[in-house]
Amino acid sequence: MGSNMSLLFAERGIQVSVIDKVSANVKNLIKIAKTESLDSRIHAVETYKELATSVGSGTTPKVFLLSLPHGGPGDSVIEELSPFLREGDVILDGSE
Repeated sequence: MGSNMSLLFAERGIQVSVIDKVSANVKNLIKIAKTESLDSRIHAVETYKELATSVGSGTTPKVFLLSLPHGGPGDSVIEELSPFLREGDVILDGSE
């Protein structure tokens, strides 16, 4: 899910929205964020629609950074996220 990247961005003042099919991963990240006083900058979302809505709060282009295993998992996320993207939005696929 890119927990460390999420924490790094939050440390730099960036608002971060996170989603993971394994809810325990998100819960663990939020727990760490609280101990680092970053919980006001890291937000858990449950759907790709909610993710697209939360990123950039209406600004275009929106930037999505994926940290997933290469291949099927990344392709699946892009497919599920696609209906909520607008022209000019950027997906950075940081697959392993």
